[in-house]
Amino acid sequence: MTYRFVVAWPDPGSPAATRVSTAQSREVTAAAFIDNVVLAEVTKVVVIGADSQRSISR
Repeated sequence: MTYRFVVAWPDPGSPAATRVSTAQSREVTAAAFIDNVVLAEVTKVVVIGADSQRSISR
C-alpha cells in the first residue's frame, strides 16, 4: 500500500500566508482509515514525500 504525502502552500496574500509560523504550527498530522479486511492483505506500507519516503513491513 502506497501513499503520496502532498502539502500545498497557502495562496500568496491570504491571511494564512502572512502568519508567523512556529515549529508546532508547521507540524502536520494525517490519517487514513484502512478496513481490517484490506489491512489483512497488506504486507508493506510506503509513504512518499517530496524528498524521501518511509516504509514499514510486517
